[in-house]
Amino acid sequence: MHILTAEQPRGMSIAMIDEELRERIAARRAIVDTIREALIECLSWSIDKEAIDPDAFLFGSGLALDSLAALELVSHVERSFEVRLPDASINSVLRTVNTLADCIEALKRDEGRA
Repeated sequence: MHILTAEQPRGMSIAMIDEELRERIAARRAIVDTIREALIECLSWSIDKEAIDPDAFLFGSGLALDSLAALELVSHVERSFEVRLPDASINSVLRTVNTLADCIEALKRDEGRA
C-alpha cells in the first residue's frame, strides 16, 4: 500500500517514484561495492566484499587503514568514478565507506549539473 504525501511531485505516479527509488538504491549499492572492492585490492585482503561494514571507520579501530592504503584508496576511487575528491575535506570524506559513497554521489550529482 502506498501513501500519498505532499512531497510527491505532481504528475509523477507512484510507479514512477518507485522506479526512480530503485534506480537510486542500485546506484548507491554499486558505489559502495566498488569502494569495498577497492579496499580489498588496496589492502590485499582475501575476504568477501559483503564482510566490510559500510559504517566501520576506515582508520583506527575500524578497518585500520594506514596513510599509504588511504592514498591507494583515494587514487582507485578517483579513477573508478572519474571524480576528484576534495582535499580540504578529505578527513571527513574518508571516515567510513558510507561517507565516501556520500561524497561520490554528491560529486557525480554536481557533475551532472555542470
